[in-house]
Amino acid sequence: MTLMTIGLVTPAIPARAASTAPDASRAASTPAGATPVLTSVTSACQNVIYIGARGSGETYNQPGSIGYLGGPVTVGLDAFASHLAGYRVGYYGIPYSADAVFPDIPFNVPKYYASIDTGINDTIAFLKARMTRCPQEHYVLAGYSQGAMVMHRVFFLIEQNKLTSTSATQLLPRLDGVLAIGDGDRVDSEGGTHYGTAKTSGSWGLSWGVLGYDGTQYKAVDARIPNLKQWPSSRFQDVCMANDAVCDFDTAYMRIPSPEWLATFGIAVHTASYRPPAVGETILEQRFAGKAVVFVAAAAINIANVTRQTPAVVTAILPPGVVGTPYSATLAAIGGRVPYVWSVGNLPPGLSLNSTTGVITGSPTTAAVASVAIMVKDHVGATASISLPLTIAQSVTWRAPQMIDPSGSPNSVSCPTSSFCVAVDAYGNALTFNGSAWSQPATVDSHSLLSVSCPTSSFCVAVDNDGNVLTYNGSAWSGASSADSDSGLNSVSCASSSFCVAMDGNGNAITYNGTTWSAPTLVDAGQDGAMLSVSCPTSLFCVAFDSNGNALTFNGTDWSTPALIDPYAAAHSAGEALSVSCPSTTFCAAVDDSGYALTYKNSTWSAPAPLDQPGTLNSISCAPSMFCANAGGTSASTLNGSEWSVPTGIDTDPNGGGLTTTSCAAANFCAAFDYAGNVLEYR
Repeated sequence: MTLMTIGLVTPAIPARAASTAPDASRAASTPAGATPVLTSVTSACQNVIYIGARGSGETYNQPGSIGYLGGPVTVGLDAFASHLAGYRVGYYGIPYSADAVFPDIPFNVPKYYASIDTGINDTIAFLKARMTRCPQEHYVLAGYSQGAMVMHRVFFLIEQNKLTSTSATQLLPRLDGVLAIGDGDRVDSEGGTHYGTAKTSGSWGLSWGVLGYDGTQYKAVDARIPNLKQWPSSRFQDVCMANDAVCDFDTAYMRIPSPEWLATFGIAVHTASYRPPAVGETILEQRFAGKAVVFVAAAAINIANVTRQTPAVVTAILPPGVVGTPYSATLAAIGGRVPYVWSVGNLPPGLSLNSTTGVITGSPTTAAVASVAIMVKDHVGATASISLPLTIAQSVTWRAPQMIDPSGSPNSVSCPTSSFCVAVDAYGNALTFNGSAWSQPATVDSHSLLSVSCPTSSFCVAVDNDGNVLTYNGSAWSGASSADSDSGLNSVSCASSSFCVAMDGNGNAITYNGTTWSAPTLVDAGQDGAMLSVSCPTSLFCVAFDSNGNALTFNGTDWSTPALIDPYAAAHSAGEALSVSCPSTTFCAAVDDSGYALTYKNSTWSAPAPLDQPGTLNSISCAPSMFCANAGGTSASTLNGSEWSVPTGIDTDPNGGGLTTTSCAAANFCAAFDYAGNVLEYR
């Protein structure tokens, strides 16, 4: 391949200046960080979202990459999140084609720039949707190679106020930084903050050396990064290594002996430098592998430092309250400069805020569903705000047991609303609740039904001990259909009618996409890796527990390695973690059959705490408002988001045999069953 024949040109090269690459060690480190959460257009609001675009030819979930981010951009995400402990950090990979320009440059160049245009459109669409959904969310744009060109051009569209329906004055204050790694749109003396060994004067990217090809819809901008009042140019982080054939194209082209060598040496610098060493590299790639990782990390950490300059409200949910019952909730913020001053609007009657501590207290006097406006101001006047729902329910209590399933052994119940529930039992029966009465048991399966999940009143999935699944369409059940020939299915959770996960007794997971179930995938190969419970509030987040007290999480693509959460189960001296419920991606609660309870908040599990000793907790359910109820033995207790109530005996039937399952649609409605077939309603 001879690059000279395709119209490559080299811009005039000014005199070289000494390198101004910052010392990578200058960014201070922190001992712990945030766990980034895969975020979609409709996901819950985050404090900051890291939006990444992979380089040419990088594939989905390739080694060293998370999803569509690509290797170098993932290096940046890891460093960025590591310095944001306590923040809600989301990430999103732009799903554009990232078409390659090499090796057939004459034919691929137009397609290459069309790919960049697609990436720009996708990025802008995501930004607009998130800005509308989450008015206080901040963003980082990160890209490698072609992806850096995408983000470079998106930035100039923002800066030049060329985004329809979204103004630069709205977005720029919320743009914490741009991370351009190996940027083909790099220009001479472009400004910003520079990392790596490439010169900052007389250094040009590939797009300026390919005559006549600067883009089809969105053109490259030959301009310095502007220093704006609401956006200092130092927030643009450029990482480029000397002789990189993409970001330092003119140097590589002029200094390397032949165009053919440019296609090997210069490309090796570009493809290997910005990511850790990998298996299967060429000898040239091994020479440069990982050389710029420290620069990528330092640039990302500097952006994290910008994120930390302004306060952010990290409280994601206000716990529900009950009329006449003492209420307490503590608002939390991070970043900016303390001390903080808090203010709220639209608090339900009977509640008040301590503006210094951020604690809401009182006894609600009226039932309400309020949208509470919360604002925090730091010591220098910087503010952050968020609106959170707060439900205050009328005084509720557990009703007396009512026999509705004489055959006994109800195994699972699911209530998406207070006017609809489905329960299934060990004899293949299903029962429905219409808000006032339960139906008679109806046989829908010849096997034992172990679990049911209903995201809506018109869609439910039940699973049995023979690996079959059944669906409910709002009026009738389908026949049993085999989905797992490897084992019986112990638990199922559906985030919607187009996404469900079921777990079996051999450590396998199967997923439903709205049409078909996947083949079983081994996710827990541990000894006796029976999966006992799973909960999926969204298609991008699930938590499952096995019989050894291990928890696994699902990020929309992959399951994590099992991690020991309940050591009592692991020692087999106490109980097993039997039930988990996650009303959101930031909060879960779990209980085991030895009376211990655990909570998951912002990516961290608490230690097991004794709740009902020496009782048994068989089931837990959490409503979207962070209200939870657990049931076991003859007792139940509730969680208001931070504190559990004292377990109270609710099953007065001496032949009840113990509470087996519960489901809560809201803070003022739950349904629980005992072994004998009684239902107990919390309302």
